[in-house]
Amino acid sequence: MLSKKYCFTAAILGFASAAQADSAKLVNPANNHAYQRFDTSLNWTAAKDACAGLGGYLATITSQAEQDWVIANLNPAGVNTWLGGSDAAQEGTWTWVTGEPWNYSNWNTGEPNNAGYGGGENYLHIVAGTGGHWNDVSENNPGITSYHCEWNAPSSTASEYLNVTAIPDVNGDGKNDNVTLSVKSNNFYIRTFDGANWKPLKSVTLGSTAKIKKPSGFTVVDDVNGNQYKEVALFFTKEDGIHMLQLRDSSTLAMVKNITLDSSLAPIDPISLTVEEDANANGSREIGILFGREDGTSAFSLLDGLTFKMVKTTKMPK
Repeated sequence: MLSKKYCFTAAILGFASAAQADSAKLVNPANNHAYQRFDTSLNWTAAKDACAGLGGYLATITSQAEQDWVIANLNPAGVNTWLGGSDAAQEGTWTWVTGEPWNYSNWNTGEPNNAGYGGGENYLHIVAGTGGHWNDVSENNPGITSYHCEWNAPSSTASEYLNVTAIPDVNGDGKNDNVTLSVKSNNFYIRTFDGANWKPLKSVTLGSTAKIKKPSGFTVVDDVNGNQYKEVALFFTKEDGIHMLQLRDSSTLAMVKNITLDSSLAPIDPISLTVEEDANANGSREIGILFGREDGTSAFSLLDGLTFKMVKTTKMPK
């Protein structure tokens, strides 16, 4: 049960989480699993689906050592956070979403009690303000404002997700969707997913890890090809050292532009892409590029959002 005290704490933390970013994706050296906290308020099933859509699962904690690591590294502030445990199939018999044995628990005093907000309480979360103890709540409890995802140790057949960002609706259901950048079996992929349930929509191979370096600057920019869908933009560097800026249609992932960055800029370390205000008043916002230079300095360039010609370059202060 999420008591009145815990509900009050959750309400406070709910306001705090609005200004709080998702945690970094961290690897636990004890099991080589990756973990990440997402500060988005979803019900338990939606959180489970979101983790699955990223190639992982709603986190399972099966030992005291794992519990201590997760709290210290992902939840030091004590946010109400979903975990991947449930007794929805049979009351009182708790199971993990992965099917792992339920051999460890860290229940708060008096829990689980199957009593509280919304009736039956069949879903597991970390309780705010208790040092990481657990509680059972209903699936749609509004006090749970975050969720933990977990990924098994990498293998050559599993996708490693490098980036994810939201895109306007591309499958006609009226809800924003998601586009991801991932690597699997020595190939980089761009994939789109339904924003409501993380069902795959489109997938395209960007190239092999032998041909291109790790892509960066993954973002969404204005519509270029006139079909009313925004474009997905990213940097990558080819094996010959040439830096490329690629745009793909967010609805089909078809190529829109494949641009060789001006060699006179001598960019050696593309860092990020941003969407900037229309600087030359031609009705399209510009693409901002932050990159490193051979002399150890950094520079910020603006490309015209329609023509991709250089608008201006500014050397960043040391």
